[in-house]
Amino acid sequence: MHCVVISLSLYAQRVIPGNIIIRQRGTQFHPGANVGMGRDHTLFALQSGRVHFAKELLARPSYGKRVRKFVHGTPVWLCVVCDERQLVSSSNIHRV
Repeated sequence: MHCVVISLSLYAQRVIPGNIIIRQRGTQFHPGANVGMGRDHTLFALQSGRVHFAKELLARPSYGKRVRKFVHGTPVWLCVVCDERQLVSSSNIHRV
């Protein structure tokens, strides 16, 4: 049986605690930092921030090498720092 993703939030979309990020059947996506998983494999935000998706390599002796997809939530305070850096770097590029 294949995993079915029912709904999906966009990359870098802002979320608040309790927002549903992914509704899925099975665990195609696994919870990462600041993301929780419900009984029906629904992934939801535990903190305010932005959604980021990542593929990570798990090397376990019993499995061998396996790539898993994780969903992470970047906290709001870190998003603000990143946004300010991006604004500063983009303003420097256009000042030529």
